[in-house]
Amino acid sequence: MTEFTAAELPAITINLRISLPNPQAAMAYAESAMAKTQRGVYPAYDMPNQACVTYCAQVLEAGGIAGIPKNNHEAQAWLIQRYG
Repeated sequence: MTEFTAAELPAITINLRISLPNPQAAMAYAESAMAKTQRGVYPAYDMPNQACVTYCAQVLEAGGIAGIPKNNHEAQAWLIQRYG
């Protein structure tokens, strides 16, 4: 997905804008993950440890955000506490 309209996202979607110390590294991580998905080698979906929020946590960490948990529920709480 290259772009989206926030108004068209499901009501449960949380849209946060987070400034990153190294946005290029975050993009490189995301591009690598997309390439792994295309090759079929990206980790399988796993709600506690490999879901949408954990993916965001991994991208944010690559971009220079320190201390974000990698568990889906813990990462969600961490993000809401700091940015929500």
